[in-house]
Parts: sequence; structure tokens; C-alpha cells
Amino acid sequence: PVGYGLKDHTLLAVGAQSIVALDPAKDFAPHGTEGFINDEANGVQLMILDGVALHGLLPIVVGSTMNKPGCFSGLLRPFMRYLMAPLIRLLVKWGPVRRAVSQVVGINVCLTRPTSVGSVMIRSSDPARAPAIDPNILGSEEDRRAMLGGLELVQRIFAADPVAKVAKVVNGPGKQRLPEWIRENCGSYWHPTGTCAIGPCLDNELRVLGLQALRVADASALPVHPRVPTQAACMAVGW
Repeated sequence: PVGYGLKDHTLLAVGAQSIVALDPAKDFAPHGTEGFINDEANGVQLMILDGVALHGLLPIVVGSTMNKPGCFSGLLRPFMRYLMAPLIRLLVKWGPVRRAVSQVVGINVCLTRPTSVGSVMIRSSDPARAPAIDPNILGSEEDRRAMLGGLELVQRIFAADPVAKVAKVVNGPGKQRLPEWIRENCGSYWHPTGTCAIGPCLDNELRVLGLQALRVADASALPVHPRVPTQAACMAVGW
């Protein structure tokens, strides 16, 4: 039925501070991505990032903490968008902050073959009321085991002698048990699919079963969750 079948890539970020200051003009990679490691055994992908990504991510991270339903949040969002976000972008260009940003490195762990299934449900006939979203992140034992394997690989990378000499983890589990830290720190990679999928909800021409003159042409129509970002699949569906 419509609303069930939600799948998403789960994201876990581990940050570190390097003693090596890079020159953003010469040493940073486009969009902050230095490379990928595909761990087929655990079904995860590691994305290695440098500090250039923070220029765009900081306003988003701060803004996401305010992006909650309610009047207070509604007042804060314009404030964040039109005042705080531009100020943050200016701040990261300031000398001391820029130097600190240039020493940030990190590894994102992405669950590429999620088996957990969530849902998106209407709670009211009022279209202004937010739906009930249950992403059910790491709801399956398989997903929890895969993410644990990915985090252990990240720890081995940062503990390797050549890396340990130049970088220290500042956003990691520390002495906390790994499963607990994963549960508290993982989130969405914003690639949700499958809540109105071909088969249970749509025919092969994207028409909603049981209704007339209604088609769904977006990520919710995908019957299989892709292992990569959903942009290309959505474009193929839309065209």
C-alpha cells in the first residue's frame, strides 16, 4: 500500500582534525570529496572528505536543527536562511576559521544495501499537517551489522600509522560502545525511495492502481532501492 516500503541510505560521519593545513585553492578536491572506498563485504561505501565541504554544509547542519514543525521553527527558518547562513559562509572565509577548516578531514559511512523498511503516513485531512515519517533506520540486524563493519573499517584507517601521525578523530565513538554510538549518530543520506512503488502501488506506466488520471513519477515509484544517489534514477523515471 501507499506509504509503506520506505528505504534510504543510512549515513554515519566520523570527523578528524589534521595537523596538516591544506591550501583550498590547490589541495582541496571539488566539492570536498577526496575519494571512495567500496566495502562489498559489509555493503557500505566510505566517502573521504576534506574541509572544503564545510563551507556549504555548516549552514545546512545548523539549519536542520531548526527545521522542526511548529510556529517557533517557522520564525527561525527565515532568520537562518537570510541572516545566519550568509554570516556562517562569511565566517568560514575569515583567516583563523579558514585555517581550522582547512585541517578538517572526515569519512562518511554510507549503507548502500539497506534492508530496513520504513513508512510515510498521512495523519490528517489537513494538507498543512506534517505526515508521520518512520524511517526505521537500522531496523534490521543485517543493517546494524553492516554499519558496524563500516565503522570498524574507518577506525582501522584512522589508527593506521601513516594516518594516525597526521590526523586525530574528534567526532567518533571514543570509549562509547560502537553500536550505541552508531544508533545515536547515524541519519539519512536523503535518498528515500519506494513509498509508492511500481508493483504494489503503480502499474508499469506509473499509473496509480485503482485510480484514474493519476501517475507518480519520482523516487517513491522506484521498486528497487539503488545503491547510488537517486538523481539519475529519478530523471529516468520522470522522462
